[in-house]
Amino acid sequence: MRTGNRTQQYDEHLGAVNTVTFIDGGRKFVSTSDDKKIFVWEFGIPVVIKHISEPEMHSITATAMHPSGKYFAGQSSDNKVRTFYKGKISKENLLRSSFMTQRTEISS
Repeated sequence: MRTGNRTQQYDEHLGAVNTVTFIDGGRKFVSTSDDKKIFVWEFGIPVVIKHISEPEMHSITATAMHPSGKYFAGQSSDNKVRTFYKGKISKENLLRSSFMTQRTEISS
């Protein structure tokens, strides 16, 4: 039943939230914002579990999860696509993923 009452608030971003993308079968989600940060959250817990922010990063305005569930891609406002690997980063993964512009673990 929809009551219009707020049930959970995620309020770590300092700018307008641009995207929310669910990952790991809906157990977690990734949010991007005009504050040039990417946060990974566990659904139902309003505490950031992974924070991705780099000085040269621009805000991510559109996002998508690869059908395999292993990669997360974001369109940056500097006209670049940043790709993040979801999982442990190893030498083998780096060799197979050398096409990516960004290699960051977003969840374990």
